[in-house]
Amino acid sequence: MDRSDEHRLRWELLRAGMAPRRVARLLRELSDHHSDLRDAALRAGHSPWEADVLARCELGDYEEILAAVRERRELRSPASRWPWAVYGLVPALVLTGCVVAVVLMTALAARSGIELPATVRAGVGILFGWVNLVLPVLIAAAVLVTAAMRHAPVAWPITGTLLVIAIGAALTIDIRWPTVAGGEGLLLVTYRYGLSELGYAMAMLLCLILPYLAHRRLTP
Repeated sequence: MDRSDEHRLRWELLRAGMAPRRVARLLRELSDHHSDLRDAALRAGHSPWEADVLARCELGDYEEILAAVRERRELRSPASRWPWAVYGLVPALVLTGCVVAVVLMTALAARSGIELPATVRAGVGILFGWVNLVLPVLIAAAVLVTAAMRHAPVAWPITGTLLVIAIGAALTIDIRWPTVAGGEGLLLVTYRYGLSELGYAMAMLLCLILPYLAHRRLTP
């Protein structure tokens, strides 16, 4: 199997729904098998060119290998079987779950009446900044990069990214720590769309979805 056939087979297998890890392992096994067949033909007295042709014929051509793999539906990845869940719903659920976990932990700390050190309070502020600004970008980027690597159809990755942007851009978490020892703090969770939130959402769209669509357009 030459480089062009290997590249085409890799691309088609990814489009057929096989996970990249399985594709890499299959191609490695096919390459090793081709080498074994070629070495056997060389030992039988064939020329290098004849040995390569015989190995390719015995191994099967690109279309035959692809058809054999496509028949085994158990090789398809969960992302290929349920793209609406993996690309569409899971990213939004992950973001929501992270937000809920952070809010619950911080609410317990703020209402416990325990005076936390300044470094801990500063760390919580940084954590809120990550949840408010960075985490939605990381989750959306992970969705699009994974979809691009697997040559997945664009509909569900775009849907999942839009959901993450819709949640992350309008969500704000803030905290008011107790002013005196034993006092109660206040945890503020707001969801609203103003000019700044719309600007953040548009920035995410431009920085994430447009490069993804450009990549898909350039990828055959």
